[in-house]
Amino acid sequence: MKHLTQYVASKNALARMFGGTQLDINDAIDRIEIADLLDSDISPENLSCDGELSQREIKRRYAYYVACANELKQCDPTVRFTEVDFM
Repeated sequence: MKHLTQYVASKNALARMFGGTQLDINDAIDRIEIADLLDSDISPENLSCDGELSQREIKRRYAYYVACANELKQCDPTVRFTEVDFM
């Protein structure tokens, strides 16, 4: 759960800065939100920063997001993704 914990911590840090709500991996509703955030981050436009990133960085980000999604799926097999291809 290393990747997922790190991912949620980074999202929570941003939420704290901008007055958003904190996500909790142990909450079923939050797990759905985390899945939605991962889908958004892994979409081609966001993954590549609209084509600004190198292929190496895109592959690194993709692997990280898929690892997060796999860990989330292990926590809650009911969460659904649209952009993630599981390894």
